Amino acid sequence: MVCLSLFLSAATDFAIGFEGLPDPHQDDFRLIVLGDSFAAPRMNRIPTALMARLPEGRIRAWRVPVTPNAFPFRLVDVGADAFQVNDSSEAGCYLFEADRGGARVGLPLTRPMDLRVANGPADRLIYDWRLEGLEPGRAVLSKFSQGPVSLKVIHRWPTSSFNTVPLTTTEGTWIPGDILPPGSFGELGTCELDQLSVDDRIKLRTAANGAGALQALGAILSSPSDGIYFSALSDESWSYLGYASDEPCDGAGDKKFDRAELAEWISVTTLDPSEPIVFLTMLSTEIVTGQEFDFTLDDLVQQSFSAVSQAGLDVPVSMVFVLPFRHSIGGVLPVDEEPIEFDATWEAMSQLADEREDVGAISLYHLTDGIRFDGGQAGRRWLEDRCLNLHSFGDDTYNLSLPPYLGMLHDAAMIHPRDEVAATFMARLLRFAWRGWSWPGDVDADGQLTTADRDLVLQMDGQTGFSPADLNEDGVVNLADLDEIERRLDCASDPPSPPNPDFNGDGSVNYEDLLILLANWEASDIDEYDLNADGMVDYVDLLILLSDWSI
Repeated sequence: MVCLSLFLSAATDFAIGFEGLPDPHQDDFRLIVLGDSFAAPRMNRIPTALMARLPEGRIRAWRVPVTPNAFPFRLVDVGADAFQVNDSSEAGCYLFEADRGGARVGLPLTRPMDLRVANGPADRLIYDWRLEGLEPGRAVLSKFSQGPVSLKVIHRWPTSSFNTVPLTTTEGTWIPGDILPPGSFGELGTCELDQLSVDDRIKLRTAANGAGALQALGAILSSPSDGIYFSALSDESWSYLGYASDEPCDGAGDKKFDRAELAEWISVTTLDPSEPIVFLTMLSTEIVTGQEFDFTLDDLVQQSFSAVSQAGLDVPVSMVFVLPFRHSIGGVLPVDEEPIEFDATWEAMSQLADEREDVGAISLYHLTDGIRFDGGQAGRRWLEDRCLNLHSFGDDTYNLSLPPYLGMLHDAAMIHPRDEVAATFMARLLRFAWRGWSWPGDVDADGQLTTADRDLVLQMDGQTGFSPADLNEDGVVNLADLDEIERRLDCASDPPSPPNPDFNGDGSVNYEDLLILLANWEASDIDEYDLNADGMVDYVDLLILLSDWSI
C-alpha cells in the first residue's frame, strides 16, 4: 500500500504545511472562514461549495448570517410588523441604532439587520427560515434530519434604551437566553427541535404584546454529534489588512475591527469549548508588491489566534490561507500583470506556512498552472488535457470546455465563480489540495497524467477510505477506478488540437472568419469548420468562434 506521505511531499508547490493540520473529511473542528465576497454564504462561492462536497453527514453545525438568502439556512421572509432601520448595502462598520444616535459593529457579519418591531399583539411573525439543500443528491446535511436539532440566535443587546422583543416559536421548544448588558453579544434564545429536513421551516414570532428592537447577528443550526462546525465572517471588499488590524472601526466603510470584538463573537458562538478551531482565510487577490505583505499575514494570524485565547478557549488553533483561481484584480490591473501579484501573494503565504506548524497554505492558482479560465483556448485546453472538462453537479454532468461554459468558469467581471457548477469544480480541487493531492487523476502529483498514475491505482486496489486513487470517490479503490484512469489516459495520450476559428490564417479571428463559418452553416462534411467535431457546423461552432474574437 502506498503511503500518503508520497503525495504530501510531492505537492509542495501548491499545498504547504498540512501534515499536522485537521482534515475536514475526517476530523472534528470548528471552521471559521475569514473572507470578502469570495466567501459569501452562497453555493456559487468556494467555501460553501467546499462544505457541500464533504462526505455524507460531515456537517454538524452551521452559522448563517441573519440576512436574506444566505445558504443553507435561508431567511425567506421578515414579518410585516418588522422593518429594517440600518443601511442594507453596508459592507463594513455597520451602523446600528441610527434612529437614536448610532452604534458601530466592525465585524464582517454579512449585512446584519437592525429591526424595529411595531407595537402590537403576541404571535406576529418576525423571522421565517427554511433549510435549503446545498447540492442535489448530496446528504452532507443529513445529521439535521436525523435530529435532534437546535437553532441558536445570536443577538446584540441594544444600547439606546430599546426593549428587546421576546420571541417564541410553534415549530419547537423556545428557551430564552439571559438578558445581557447593553452592547453585549449573546444568546437571544434557542429553539429545540426533534429534527429539521431540507425544505422544513422555522418561524420565530413575538412572544408578548409590545414593540422594540431586534439586532440578530447570526443563527446557528446544530446537532449534538461529531463533524464540522462551519462559521464564516465575510462581506464585500474586505482586505487582509482589515482582518489584521487590531483597531475598532470608526465610520462607514472603515473595514476593520479590534481583537476584543472578535474574541466576544468567538466566545458567544462557541458550541463546544474543547473543539479545535481552524481559520480559513480566502479573499480576493490584492496588489501586494511594494508592501510588507508578509507582516500583514503574520499580524492576521496573531490577531485571530489571540482572539481565541481572549475568548477563554484553550484549544488547538490553526490557519489555512487559500489563494484562489486566477481572477481579475480589482478590475483595474492589466491582465499581463496579474501573475506578478499572485506569485507575490503566494510567496508570503507559503513562507509563513513553511515557518509555522500551525499554518497551511493552498494555491489554487498554482495548482491550475496560473491559467485564466476566461473562455479562451488556454483554459479549455488545460481542462481537456487533464480530462477535467467533465464535471458533475447533482444528477447532471457538464462539459466545461463546451457551451455554455467554453472554459469560462468566472462571472462576467472575471472575479467570482460563474455559478454553482463552477464553484463546486473549484471546491473539488481545493478539497484535493487540502489532503495534499493534485487534481483528480494525477495520483502521483507530478502534474500530468501518465501510466505511473495507472500503476498506483493498481497498487491501491482494495484500499478503503480517502485516497487520490479513488477517482469516483465511492470509498474504495477498485475496477471502476482503474477503468476511469484508463479513460483519462486515453483522453490525455492524444489530446485533440484546440479548435482554431482563424479559418483564413491571418492571425486574428474576425468578421472574415465569421463569414466563412456562415457560408458553411449546417454543413456536415467539412471538418475544418466543425470546431467542436460534433458532425455539424452550427451555433456551437459560432460560440467557439466568438469566444476567440480578436477585433
